[in-house]
Amino acid sequence: MLDRVAAMDDRSGPRVVSPALLGIGGDWLPVTTGESEAFVFRSADARRYAKCVPAVDAANLAAERDRIVWLSAQEVLGPAALDWYDDDAVVCRGDLCLPNIMLDPQALDVSGFIDLGRLGRADRYADLALLLADARETWTDEEQAQAADVAFAKRYGITLDHQRLRFYLHLDPLTWG
Repeated sequence: MLDRVAAMDDRSGPRVVSPALLGIGGDWLPVTTGESEAFVFRSADARRYAKCVPAVDAANLAAERDRIVWLSAQEVLGPAALDWYDDDAVVCRGDLCLPNIMLDPQALDVSGFIDLGRLGRADRYADLALLLADARETWTDEEQAQAADVAFAKRYGITLDHQRLRFYLHLDPLTWG
């Protein structure tokens, strides 16, 4: 049976994703054969499977889940989607602004972060709101800032949700003790 279909947060970089990270108990083994582009795991007793994908691929996995549910309703034997986990929470720095980002001057890549006192799991927009607001101060006009926001969102693989950005920008000052 398909125990959980999970949408993970991010596609960048190699990572080890485990159903245990999603709060699914038990021992899980990676499935390394097959044609799925998802991270697939099998429970130690081989009775359950978990599929994990980056958030950008969640719609495809949701469509697969919907087909499984439809087939089950038609009394076609096969896997059952027992649970669905979709979470936009990621590891957030908590105060992501330009002075807290270290860059490798040779590669011009992020090499680290400083001041991690607010590090934790949260909605990605908690960090994005502060980052984009801080970066706005570096542009000479609003048109440049908006173009930079669009370019960032495209590179990051999302369409910016301006309502969520505004919410977290207003929430941030309330979180400081």
